[in-house]
Amino acid sequence: MIQRETIHEIRVNARAERVYKFLSDVTLWADIFPPTIYVKKIESSKNQELIQIWATANGEVRTWQSRRSFEPEKRQIIFRQTHPAKPLISMTGTWKVCDEEDNVSRVKLVHTYTVKTEEEADYIETAVDTNSRKELGSLQAFFAVPESEYAHGRVEDILQISSTATEAMDFLKQAEKWPERISHVANATLTRFEAGGELLRLTTKAKDKSIHETASYRVVISDSMIVYKQVETPGALVSHRGEWHVFTEDEKTFVKSVHDFALTRDTVTKVLGPSTSLEDAVDLAGKNLMHNSIQTIKLIDSIGVKADG
Repeated sequence: MIQRETIHEIRVNARAERVYKFLSDVTLWADIFPPTIYVKKIESSKNQELIQIWATANGEVRTWQSRRSFEPEKRQIIFRQTHPAKPLISMTGTWKVCDEEDNVSRVKLVHTYTVKTEEEADYIETAVDTNSRKELGSLQAFFAVPESEYAHGRVEDILQISSTATEAMDFLKQAEKWPERISHVANATLTRFEAGGELLRLTTKAKDKSIHETASYRVVISDSMIVYKQVETPGALVSHRGEWHVFTEDEKTFVKSVHDFALTRDTVTKVLGPSTSLEDAVDLAGKNLMHNSIQTIKLIDSIGVKADG
């Protein structure tokens, strides 16, 4: 058995208390950390939690459960994977945040892991190093933007459809067929990974007739839920992730679409001009995202896709 340890550190323009608060809230991670696609809390108490994470590693989608213990007085979070993803035998680590000077802190991320072979150790080291650099780099970039120049938006809508829940999920899962079925999708390429999850590349047309190239990692969480995260975002968006929920109530089928997204003053100015406020940009982005989702949901009935595709 081989054990290795990696240490990554970075300085952040924010007080340690603020950074620690962010690291403690895993529901925010998918908005800021590039590798994180979706996080689900399984158990939660004051001093610890059990979470399920879906994230990219070496270009593929991986998932694992992690037990996290909080030590706020030390601004430290200790984590341990409870069911390590292969080829890991074990994976533990620590987030540690310390104040250095006024409004500057240092973030230290430590991983300790065991595997069977040197080849596996090299593979994990590459994945850990790549993701740690991305996470710390994005953390630094996020806190470099003044709070007044960053805006988060969330929109959601629910529509009733006449199709069954199975037909609705089949339509949403068969994204490679969307160009034939959805007018605002010009092209779609779907790459499925052996370990689960998929990468969806789309060419879409917005309400204003502009063309956008996007790429999203998608995960089918259950037979009623799909989550996705764009890794190439259109327009002024700096982050965008979404969810599809299909459910039945009183023998009626419903589809719910959720979008979480973020913009900055800088991206809004570059794309929409200096006269556009952050508030107006959030409103516009939310309307554009939801317009496409509503059109997609409405098409489920008109296409009439069946379970066999």
